[in-house]
Amino acid sequence: MRIVVDAMGGDAAPREIVRGAVRAAAMTDCPDLILAGDEKTVTHELDASLGDVPPAERSRVRGHISITHAPEVVEMHEHAVEGLRKKKNTSIARCVELVREGEAQALVTAGHTGAAVAATMLGLKLLPGIRRPGIAVTMPARNRACTLIDVGANIAAKPIHLLHYGVMASNLSRYLLGIDNPSVGLVNIGSEDAKGTNLVRQTKDLFEGSPLNFIGNIEGQDLFSGRCDIAVCEGFVGNVVLKVTEGFASSLLDTLRDEIRSHVTDPTERLVWEKALSKIEGRMDYAEYGGALLLGIDGICVICHGRSDARAISNAIRMAKTFIQLDVNAHIVSGLQSL
Repeated sequence: MRIVVDAMGGDAAPREIVRGAVRAAAMTDCPDLILAGDEKTVTHELDASLGDVPPAERSRVRGHISITHAPEVVEMHEHAVEGLRKKKNTSIARCVELVREGEAQALVTAGHTGAAVAATMLGLKLLPGIRRPGIAVTMPARNRACTLIDVGANIAAKPIHLLHYGVMASNLSRYLLGIDNPSVGLVNIGSEDAKGTNLVRQTKDLFEGSPLNFIGNIEGQDLFSGRCDIAVCEGFVGNVVLKVTEGFASSLLDTLRDEIRSHVTDPTERLVWEKALSKIEGRMDYAEYGGALLLGIDGICVICHGRSDARAISNAIRMAKTFIQLDVNAHIVSGLQSL
């Protein structure tokens, strides 16, 4: 098993990406990793990162990592497709190429999301029956996790695309998260049938005629109440929801931390509060989840947050490995055949 990692993608690339790969490779059950990027730069970072590994383990860890030269990068300010066309040797395109050729079974990137989606659609086939891929991200909810799809792959969705998102996320939840009969909700501005855009109303009709465990329309707050296992929406809505959630969670945690420091003077009591806050922060930390899965492509692509550090990259590699082992794509194809 091999996983290729886009070493040049991300706000802290290549340092944190390479450190994350080394961290993953240090685990006893890690697959072989390929780092795609400028060979000289990546080699320098790899040598530096191996310095954090115990001397007795360095040779073994280094043996799990190889480098493939891809010196160009699609920058965040560039248009995704234009960037891929102008630059013929980008790290993300090389990652996709290795998956297409069977040299790797999955790719991990924290770079330009649009470029990752475009590169996979240009370089890899869609799964049979799928018309558009969707990005699925797992979000912490009350006593359970909620998978939100799509969070940015397709901002011009049609009802059939959203139905397929429901099928794909249901199989993801069933086989990756262990949820036997995942419930699916359709994100809307109200639970009533008459509310929402034509897209949402037409999609609701499709869901109601499907074998999915569809519970009807849901509103924004339902993503965190534990009402459903899967929330389906178009990419524009999902991306806004995701980033508002991240921003609010970060602001709330900072506010709570400031209040504790200002009003809790007893050291023992403050320690209790800070431990509780740290536990909550851990549940909300995107780095714990590693990344989001691009579902619908004939391959495995984990898209990480642009701010990903070494821990997030390491967890994303672990997620990709699990996805390979469970063969979730085969289950998605089977689920589509039942529609």
